[in-house]
Amino acid sequence: PDLQVLDISGGEVTSAGLFHLSLFCTKLTELYLSGCKRVTNEGITAIAQRNGNTLRLLDMQGCSMVGDEAATSLARHCKEALEVVSFQCCPRLTQAGFLVVCISCHGLRHLTLKHCQVAEEHVEMLPDDIKEKLTIRLVKSGERL
Repeated sequence: PDLQVLDISGGEVTSAGLFHLSLFCTKLTELYLSGCKRVTNEGITAIAQRNGNTLRLLDMQGCSMVGDEAATSLARHCKEALEVVSFQCCPRLTQAGFLVVCISCHGLRHLTLKHCQVAEEHVEMLPDDIKEKLTIRLVKSGERL
């Protein structure tokens, strides 16, 4: 129950697994899900609901089933703690999900996007006060970090 950092990148975890994890591990500060293709919005919502006050970093690179619903849950439950998020290769994230995370997550400092439905003009549309505090890395196809 005191688990704070969990890296299950490349694993076969499902949203049901994340739901059960969220029931018992409510102190997560960092969660790495890179390449967990079976994770959906429901799994991210479960984590956000129960770890919203502690979760600082969430890596969802390659979680292709994750999109706007997960972003909305992060915005609703992780307003202050969340600092770093990666939505790389999350094609279901649109401008709407991007905007709600940027505007609602006041602690957010770094956001990485790649293969999402977010374009440079969406980033430019953000209010100046958000652009000043938030580093957004919009990775183009073929570009490496």
